[in-house]
Amino acid sequence: MSMTGQGGPLPVLEVSGHGHSNRLGHRLAAFRPCEHMLGQPVPFEELVSVGDAFEDVAGVDRLKFEGAEALLQVFTKLFCGEIDADGAIALWPICEDVVYAFARRYEITELLELTEKLNLPIGWRGGFASDQEHSDGELNFTGAIINYVGRYERYLLLGRHDEFPGPARPPVAFGSWAFPYLDISLNLDPEVAAQLSEVMDGVCAGAVSLAEVTAVWPDWLRVAKAFTDSYEVDPARELGALGTLYDPDQVRAAVLGPLEREYLAKLTLFLDMYREHREDASQEVFGFRDERGSEASELEPIDWGCGAEGDYSLVDAETDQLHSGWGGVNGQRGVSEVRRYARLAAWGFVDQAGIEERWPSFFDLADELTYEHGRWDLQDAREHLGAEPVTRASYLTGLLQLIDTIRARPGWDRGR
Repeated sequence: MSMTGQGGPLPVLEVSGHGHSNRLGHRLAAFRPCEHMLGQPVPFEELVSVGDAFEDVAGVDRLKFEGAEALLQVFTKLFCGEIDADGAIALWPICEDVVYAFARRYEITELLELTEKLNLPIGWRGGFASDQEHSDGELNFTGAIINYVGRYERYLLLGRHDEFPGPARPPVAFGSWAFPYLDISLNLDPEVAAQLSEVMDGVCAGAVSLAEVTAVWPDWLRVAKAFTDSYEVDPARELGALGTLYDPDQVRAAVLGPLEREYLAKLTLFLDMYREHREDASQEVFGFRDERGSEASELEPIDWGCGAEGDYSLVDAETDQLHSGWGGVNGQRGVSEVRRYARLAAWGFVDQAGIEERWPSFFDLADELTYEHGRWDLQDAREHLGAEPVTRASYLTGLLQLIDTIRARPGWDRGR
């Protein structure tokens, strides 16, 4: 359940095997072999060498939990001013050696570079220019140690040591309420980013309303706002301060006008960029502040078609306009729109009546698609969507698996 008390995270629908088995698997309830050691006094007398701080696990060296806890306790005291550098050495003489070994073992570039810079005499090329800069560098170095070692303990507690160090934390930390939406690195879970992007795209396209999204996922706009703040998405933050989407607590009273649609469209783009960056498995801090002068931050206004009464509809095309063979341009469009509605239905945002009202062609296209690919068990979309929850979920999962298979075929993108 979301820590806001307003409802839980958007459920993950796995349809292709590419997703994770449990998006919330990073929660500490899953694996707590060393939890009893957290915050307990460390037996420094048993850690007299760097080798004592590490252990061999399946032929691979890793920092022991006791070693990580020792580093945290020493450098937290140093950071808070309880001890000075000499006091840190007195408490654990090998603490600096263990930090260096830890940084080298896990190839933590930030710690290695700061170590090299701090070891250079003040004023030397590549070092700090003044005593004040050097002092600030020592403080940053101590903070970085606490950050990385604290993250390491988190990975170790969950039995996911091989994934460390993972991506750096966002420039601005998410609030504690957002924990269910974050991954083990305390960044927005890429699965959540992908789902939020799809949901907002569906809102922009008229496939689902703001009220319907909010009823199922009360936190969606709060998560969107937190994303723009944590990753400093300046263009989206500027737009988000205008219109009726500026207050996540008042989203039920919001309207979907041109400004709101432009905000959601831009934010969708940035969410997709974030997801792609995370797929690169970079350790670097990820943010958009430097994008202000880039092409991505100066997007052209989105031109949305608008009906006589401001009704932004997804498509007004009939089935025959969307289908000229499932491999052609119109066919791809039809498949994509069927997928959009199927996913929104699977997440609970729209039901059979909602689809019937917004895009009745869905049913004919879905039936034609399943017929052409020999999925007789998925025939009669109306009946399946109007059935009890288990049957409806099974149908939607099967339909989405079929669509994913079609979209994965060679040549799909060339027809777009």
